[in-house]
Amino acid sequence: MSGGSLHISNSAYYKWNSGNLSPRQEEDEEIADKLEQMHMDEPEKGYRRRRDDLEVYRGIPVNDKRVLRICRKRGIKSTIKYANNGCIRQAKNPRPLDGKRFNSSLRRGGSYFSHFSQSCGPEA
Repeated sequence: MSGGSLHISNSAYYKWNSGNLSPRQEEDEEIADKLEQMHMDEPEKGYRRRRDDLEVYRGIPVNDKRVLRICRKRGIKSTIKYANNGCIRQAKNPRPLDGKRFNSSLRRGGSYFSHFSQSCGPEA
């Protein structure tokens, strides 16, 4: 079988078929092994802190995105999950809106905004 029936070049097919890894792939495998070892030692760290450890303690300059890609490929995840403290989180006990005040103005043909400005705006 050649690459012609697969719509790829013959050189790409034979390179893939040889099973040899490129230097970049070999380096990724070495980094992945080190990341797995680091994960066994300290499972609470995420990919950003692991990248810092690689650079500072092991002397391997590597990009955040590369570490993230390798961690995703190997299934390396932090064991700590942080609370979502975003500004648009769901309330634990949401209070329903006062249906009478908002719906009554719409039934009479008024708009919500005119009613809102009349009931909540500055008093005249």
